[in-house]
Amino acid sequence: TACAAGTYSTFEGATDSSFCFPCAPSSTSNPGASAATQCVCDPGYSGTDGGPCLICQAGYYKEANGSAACSECAVGSYSEATGATTASTCTACPAFSVTDPAAIYSFQCQCDVGYTGSPGSCSVCGPGSFKDIAGTAACAPCAAGTYLNRTGGTASSDCFACPANSNAPKGSGDITDCACDRGFTGPGGGPCVPCAAGEFKRDAGSAACSLCDTAKYSASEGSSTCTNCPDANQDSPGGSTSPGACACNDGYNGPNGGVCVACTPGTWWAQNATAGYCVDCVGGKYLPYEAAVGDQCAACPSDTDTAGEGTGPVTGCTCNVGYTG
Repeated sequence: TACAAGTYSTFEGATDSSFCFPCAPSSTSNPGASAATQCVCDPGYSGTDGGPCLICQAGYYKEANGSAACSECAVGSYSEATGATTASTCTACPAFSVTDPAAIYSFQCQCDVGYTGSPGSCSVCGPGSFKDIAGTAACAPCAAGTYLNRTGGTASSDCFACPANSNAPKGSGDITDCACDRGFTGPGGGPCVPCAAGEFKRDAGSAACSLCDTAKYSASEGSSTCTNCPDANQDSPGGSTSPGACACNDGYNGPNGGVCVACTPGTWWAQNATAGYCVDCVGGKYLPYEAAVGDQCAACPSDTDTAGEGTGPVTGCTCNVGYTG
């Protein structure tokens, strides 16, 4: 007669069951086993054939007889039971939470990437944010200059870069939050085109570019400010694109974009078809200030005269012969 299941005998010609030895604890054998190594660990236990067989710890299970190792409860589940014999012993974590493998307790369930909160009440990260580790940490905002127009972001790389020449505040949740940079114009989300030469745009946003004011210019595209004319006594039309548009004001002479020199006292400014020039006051007249426009020369006091043309201060008018003063 064969030794019963769960026993074995190494003796040939055994005459009764007393020659059948029990397998090691928590192991079994098929009927007629002839060696201790034919005793294999039960479900819920693991070890070498013939024993010893150790119980599967909490967080593990083993479904079949044999020497295989106990299996971990899968990521996102846990089990407090020891000696578990089926994967169904592992309890799934609440929605949107996860564990490391072989978790034992429910508190080991942490909100998954893309979700925040406490176990059992995990909420999805909103647009413009992400979370790249499991746990209770808050969702992080997308960096300035990027946006994320969906929920559940799991990494900073989920955030999209704004279109060229635009920017967005951190935590932006839509491409329309990307406003055109200074010096560029267009709708939120682009395309953003540069302001033309002669124009500027001081602030970010969708506003149109503006012409440079008079006495200013911008020589290149994409300007956020305009440059003053080189000389304080110059002017230029609105929307000028180079310093060459800066011409000396009336009363001053000099090249466009260069240094402007005032007509000196005793002279006044006139203009022909091509340029301005300074004209001396005629004899007997004086002009005490510079940059006069047009003939503003005044006659000397009575019985006085000038020594010649181009007299500035009235003191240049001296008494005529026969007079004193």
